[in-house]
Amino acid sequence: FQIEISKNYGTSDWHDDIKRLLMRVGGNAKEVTFLLADTQIPKESFLEDTSSLLNNGEVPNLFNAEDKTQILEVCSAPAAQSGRAGQAEIFAFFNEQCRKNMHLILALSPIGE
Repeated sequence: FQIEISKNYGTSDWHDDIKRLLMRVGGNAKEVTFLLADTQIPKESFLEDTSSLLNNGEVPNLFNAEDKTQILEVCSAPAAQSGRAGQAEIFAFFNEQCRKNMHLILALSPIGE
């Protein structure tokens, strides 16, 4: 998985790409390698989100209510198979799946700008 940076690429595009990635690895249980080069980080907030992904497997306040409903629908059955029932447990299951299935490669140049 790799993002495509364009001239008008902004925070909302970044969040959409991260949501798509997390739904693939957490909701669909697909193993995905996310390659992120330093040239693809035009804003410092992208690096902060990347740090959060590495540390916690999630980006705070990324999902809205509609996204959370979709996560509950997709993850309810697999979470129930692992003995998890409540809403908080399903989200914890989703987060575990994200951490298990996403492999993040951060490529930084030692040369700088």
